[in-house]
Amino acid sequence: MAESKLVAQSSKFGILPTGEQVLKYTLRNSNGLEIDLLEYGAYLSAIRVPVKKGGVIDVLLGYDDLQGYLDDKIYCGCVVGRVANRIGGAKFTLDGHTYNLDKNRGEVHLHAGYSGMNTLLWSSKVNGNSVQFSCVSPDGASGYPGEVRADLSYTLTNDNEIVLDYSANTSKKCPLNMTNHAYFNLQGGTETIYTHKLTLNSSKYTALDNNLVPNGEFIEVSGTPYDFTAGKLIGQDIASSNGGYDVNYCINDKVKHSKCDQLKLCAEVETSEISMSIFTDQVGVQFYSGNFLDPSKLGKKGVPFFKHQAFCLETQGYPNSVNQPAFPDTIVSPGQTYTHATLIQFKF
Repeated sequence: MAESKLVAQSSKFGILPTGEQVLKYTLRNSNGLEIDLLEYGAYLSAIRVPVKKGGVIDVLLGYDDLQGYLDDKIYCGCVVGRVANRIGGAKFTLDGHTYNLDKNRGEVHLHAGYSGMNTLLWSSKVNGNSVQFSCVSPDGASGYPGEVRADLSYTLTNDNEIVLDYSANTSKKCPLNMTNHAYFNLQGGTETIYTHKLTLNSSKYTALDNNLVPNGEFIEVSGTPYDFTAGKLIGQDIASSNGGYDVNYCINDKVKHSKCDQLKLCAEVETSEISMSIFTDQVGVQFYSGNFLDPSKLGKKGVPFFKHQAFCLETQGYPNSVNQPAFPDTIVSPGQTYTHATLIQFKF
């Protein structure tokens, strides 16, 4: 990968109610691609892509100020951890002990509950074309066992790649399954995502119960509205998908990144001006089509959100794996290190 010659620039973004200062970092590569990062929640808050017709498109939803992120209820670009997605019954049993977690979505535990890593002020340091964020999730946070120390680096390259490298260690045995919850619209968010062409490297997804929690079964996508194997417009079958997409796809191993065999192709998204490819070492990706974006909430430039304004592609282990023994294990023990790498490449 080419290495950006520019060091991250930092600026003051706001003050937390605790009186702590929050910094924003901006990374820019030699092609004019820029990303913004926040210490609070380790948010990826903007990706500004220069386009051939002139001008720049910010392809992420977000907010104009710190208060917007403090009030954020849709995880709009933050790190989600310790455990992304849903845990059925808001509990799990490990080594004979049952851990009761925050019930923050009905009877379900969603995106690490009320004390997730998205609510923390992460420490930060710059390393060339990367920014590394670190946080400590205390023992008992949201009901989870053990103190977890997590690191996340964002790297911008001159190949127009954004690389996310996660690592974490725990003082007690616990599940770890982190992700980033960015909302993308490659046309800037003024229109729906219906004309985005999406290809998913997946032939099946994890079946859901009535609470959108994986039940341990799998469904083949062939012949269903959930089939994106050959690529199609997101809007083509969205009316037949129960109001929109929100499922975990199981990633196939058949296509690897040209420079890293550990990263497999997850998804490709295309519009007339910008295309995006996502590679990851994780087994799953949650495709969410912004079904519950609320027009009463305002995003950047004071523009209201709206249904199907943006999509998320959240690389992850299978959701609810702590309650599904047949799923790949997400339990990490003391002395082990959790790792997760995702690469997002843009063409414009």
